[in-house]
Amino acid sequence: MKRITLLLLLLASGGCIGPPGYRTVRFRVIDGDTGLPIPDASAGIHYEQEWFAIGKPSDRSAVAGKDAVVSLKIHPSAAGEYGWIAPGYVRHNARSALLKQLKLCTNGERQPCFIVPLYREPEPVVALALPQRFRGLIAVELTPTDLLRLEPGQRLFKIPISAGGYARIEGIPILTRIGSLDWTTVQPDGSIADPMDVRPEPVQFRWVHSVHEPPTGDPYRVHFFIVGTFEESNRAKRLLFDIEGEGTKNLFVESPAKRARVLEMLRSARSPVSVDEAERRLRK
Repeated sequence: MKRITLLLLLLASGGCIGPPGYRTVRFRVIDGDTGLPIPDASAGIHYEQEWFAIGKPSDRSAVAGKDAVVSLKIHPSAAGEYGWIAPGYVRHNARSALLKQLKLCTNGERQPCFIVPLYREPEPVVALALPQRFRGLIAVELTPTDLLRLEPGQRLFKIPISAGGYARIEGIPILTRIGSLDWTTVQPDGSIADPMDVRPEPVQFRWVHSVHEPPTGDPYRVHFFIVGTFEESNRAKRLLFDIEGEGTKNLFVESPAKRARVLEMLRSARSPVSVDEAERRLRK
């Protein structure tokens, strides 16, 4: 009888072990270039099924009111992914841990209120300017700040890469939202390679891994790439992960320690670092 009662309580609370009930969170969605509110924005949250929970809370969505603020009911004890959209703007998705990093609208609000910037289409593209005849590993670190003001609508960013394959980008918040398909390279003639162009050459620019910081949240902080073969890109992934299990049941687990060593390797490198060289250094 006690087990049945516990089951009913869990289902009534949305299926989660934790404080029952929802609370309202408010989002003021603004244009990331101009800072002006976006009156036709909307927000939603999608909950994941957690292994220790029976069921999960219901997904929720809401649209902005006359004050251009979206009031969204969330379940505070459940992990989920937020989404913010508006016509003509690039959709923004983020894990629930992001709330800790958002700016508050004003002080003295009766309910929590966070500022969420959206950026007009098209999506941003980063073109990496590589040294001539470069071949090896690449790492790009992102450090968003409020110090840099971009031209409204700027969506193409050319970033020079050091001789050792490293770049640090500061002060461009929009770039923390780009994914693996939004990176490309500057061609020798100065033109920008199409990010979606799949070339037949065995040696080419390839995405390896993108890292969230903190691990459960948003935004992206570090991106790893390689100019090399497909086989080298697979080996490059193994540089950043611990491999558990045996045979075909291998499980790749992110290794912050390995990642830090590879990142420091590329920060200090004065010439390209190959996968072979990186593997040798990690074995020491």
